[in-house]
Amino acid sequence: KEVYIVSLLKLKVNPYIGQPKRGDLAGIYGLDVKHKGVNYEIAYTINEANGKKVIVLLAGTRENFLSSIYHYI
Repeated sequence: KEVYIVSLLKLKVNPYIGQPKRGDLAGIYGLDVKHKGVNYEIAYTINEANGKKVIVLLAGTRENFLSSIYHYI
């Protein structure tokens, strides 16, 4: 839980630290997070209409992450 909070605070400061996705996932960024040997990812978009706002779509382990995110888009 704490690793997510730290990562979200980093996104608040600089939402562009994640890697932009391509293809079907264009417009979505992914931030890789590692904690105790497990890889996690936070998928999010950036809304700049009224200032920069980060909208988290999904956060979880990297295992089956891409297939899971397709359920939300």
